[in-house]
This record gives sequence, C-alpha cells and structure tokens, in this order.
Amino acid sequence: MRLIDRYVLRELMVPFGIGIAIGVLLLIGTLLFNFADLIINKGISVVLVLKLLLLKVPAFAVIAFPMAMAFAASLAINRLARDSEVTPMRMSGVPFRRIVRAVFAAGLAASILSYVMAEEVAPRANERANQIIRQMWMQSVVPTAQPNVFLKSDDYTFYIGWLNKVGSDRYLLRNVLVYDTRREGFPAWYTAREATTTRRFWVLRDVVRRDIGKDGMSVHETRLPELSIDLEKDVDFIGGAKTPEEMTADELMAQIRTMKASGAGNMARAYEVDRQFRFSLPLACLVFGLIGAPVSFRFSRGGTLVGVLVSIIICFLYWNVFILSKLLGTNGVVPPLVAAWVQNALFGAVAAVLIRRSG
Repeated sequence: MRLIDRYVLRELMVPFGIGIAIGVLLLIGTLLFNFADLIINKGISVVLVLKLLLLKVPAFAVIAFPMAMAFAASLAINRLARDSEVTPMRMSGVPFRRIVRAVFAAGLAASILSYVMAEEVAPRANERANQIIRQMWMQSVVPTAQPNVFLKSDDYTFYIGWLNKVGSDRYLLRNVLVYDTRREGFPAWYTAREATTTRRFWVLRDVVRRDIGKDGMSVHETRLPELSIDLEKDVDFIGGAKTPEEMTADELMAQIRTMKASGAGNMARAYEVDRQFRFSLPLACLVFGLIGAPVSFRFSRGGTLVGVLVSIIICFLYWNVFILSKLLGTNGVVPPLVAAWVQNALFGAVAAVLIRRSG
C-alpha cells in the first residue's frame, strides 16, 4: 500500500510544480501589464521592476497553490486511469478512496505550506513590494489609485479609501476617515467624501464629526462643509501604514478590534473577511485535489486534454464563487465566516460525494 502512495505522489509532483510556475507567471504578466505605462513611458528603473516582481512571488504562489493542486490531481489520476493502472489496483481490492489517500496527503501538505507562506512570508514581502509600488507611483505624473491605506502623523491617523496624484505634490482623496487622538478616551473621528492634501496641509470636504463616549457609542455628531488640518510634517505616502495584505492574522485581528472600538464597523467587517480568507484559501489546495481526482477519473477516456480541462473548470467555478462570496461578505450580506468558508464547504461536499460514488 505504501508503494501505491509513493507511486501516486510521484505522479503528482511534476504537474504540481508546473502548475505553480504557470500560475505565478500569469500573475506576473498581469502585474506587468498594469504597470506597463509607468515602465515604458515614465522611465521606471528595470531593477526596481525586477525587485517588485520577486517580492510579489510569495503572494502569487499562495494564489497559485490551489490551482496547481487541481492541475496535479487531475492529470495524475487521469494518466493512471487512462493507462489502465487504476483497474488492477481496484481488482486487487483497493478502493478508489484508498488510491486518493495520497492526493489527500499531498493536498494537506500543500495547504500547510500555503498557509505558512501566506502568514509568514507574503505579508513581509507585500509590505516591501507596496513600498516599491508607491515609490513608482510617486515618480509618476499619471494618476494612479492607491486604495485602502492607513497613515499616521502627529496625533492623527488617516484611512484613505482612494488616492490619486494630481500634481507634483498635490493629491486627491476620497472616502477619508480621520482619527483625532489628542483627547483622552476614544478618539474623535471625521469622515469626508473628498479631500485634497499636499501631504502636510489637508482640506476635507463634506465632513461629519463624531464624538465617542466612554461606552463606545456616538454621543454627538456635527456636519461641516469643510475642515482644514495642518500637520507638523508631511505624511509619508510611500512608507505608510500597513494594508491588509501586509498584515499577519494577529495584526488583522488587532486592527479589527481597534476599528470596532472606534465605531468603524464597516471597515472592520472588510478586514474580518480578509482574515478569514487567510485561513480558508490555503485549505483550497486540499479541496481542489479531492475534487479534481474523481472528476478526472470519470472522464479519463478523453485523454490528457480532459485532465487539463477538468482543472480549468474547477478553478473557474471556485474562483467565481470566491469573488462573489468575498463581495457579499465585505458588503455585510453574509457573515465573514460564511463568506470565507462557503466555497470550501460546497466543493468539499461535492468531492466527498464523487469519491464515494467512485468506489
């Protein structure tokens, strides 16, 4: 039985490595396409671009791992079934679910590796990569959006939902949240639909000020047409505070508690969705392997092309459910826990049924 496990694992290794390489290269190509104008027309250093690409590899690998597992399981089981190697195994009394045990082990190992990379490697690499992106953006005159950024300066903490460079040292911002921590207890906070800044002097428009009481509830609200803030020094848009992709799960949890305490429930919910996906996405490696194996086995007579097609269909369906559930979770339609885990539960249940019916 151990011989069967080793044999199946050998069949998985090569397509798994190829799948990771293809996934990472496709995502690198997408990144290059997004920054093509800056690279070609704005004189961005090639060395800077190469550093960015290398730093993005861990995050891209986390995304590519599940796709690679689906690719590996589909091709491996398809090849074994197509060459009639599964038949003697089953004739000797080995059920299909026993043959798939090696796929389960490989998927579990890939999930653990993916989680370690997502939690320990990718956040640090993303932090450095985003600093390079902001550096490239600061060098450009072309407006480039920088969403969901936290910044801190003096006694203020700024959250910027959308930011564009509109001049050599002038920026247009939208969906701005400002925490004023100059008083004891909970900070006063301001929300503004739009703002302009020179990094030191800020002008917020259509502002609502909320004063928070000791119980965490809003005790007073005031609407202002405009509010000016003059800081002691420029805000660093390049260094900035961490975005969700730059945080570990513990850091995300600490940020969520801070947001909830200050009354920013909507942003806290979005961060909670990101935190839950930090755990659910690596487990997709196991789910993809378990669902890819029985599906490719059922259609093994169609040849290698069917194995590739099966993996593509599985990834397409999963990622569409992934995008939809994340959107619903971020907007509060479903709880973050449901949004992050529903696709794994759905595809895992389908995989269990298919393996059972395959004998």
